Amino acid sequence: MILGYFALAGRRAPAPLLPRATRYIAAAFADPSFGAPPEPAVLFITPAFAQVSGAAPLGSTDMLIQFAPFVLIFAIMYFLILRPQQQRAKQQREMVQAARRGDVVVTTGGLIGKVTKATDDSEVEVEIAPNVRVRLVRSGIADVRSKGEPVKDAPAAKDAAPAKSPPVKKDAANS
Repeated sequence: MILGYFALAGRRAPAPLLPRATRYIAAAFADPSFGAPPEPAVLFITPAFAQVSGAAPLGSTDMLIQFAPFVLIFAIMYFLILRPQQQRAKQQREMVQAARRGDVVVTTGGLIGKVTKATDDSEVEVEIAPNVRVRLVRSGIADVRSKGEPVKDAPAAKDAAPAKSPPVKKDAANS
């Protein structure tokens, strides 16, 4: 009875009686602008706000002021992160290159051994157990734990104690 009333009156049925998809399709065919995007001026910004004020156009100082935060952030990153990391890498590289015979080293694999021979600039021979020696690339050294004893030089002449001559034995005959 309700449907008949709306059919006679020339109106559409109320919304709850029609499924949602049917309403959407019916509205799309009835209104050609249904689902179309709104006008660009309404969507983004009104023409009044789009107009430039009476100020001068952007100058070079305004550009520098805009980039100042980026420059400041880069400077902070350089001095707090990049520079200390480069210094640590340089110290590590120098420490590995300075490894010599007698130094106790830790490899990147975690082995601890004593350098027995530096074969060339890029390799060393490491003793990891008694009579077990392996060749190791210097870049495989993670840490130099203890330095070997430096080569002992002959004492200087002024610091050396005077040499004692052996005691002379006195013979009973020569006395």
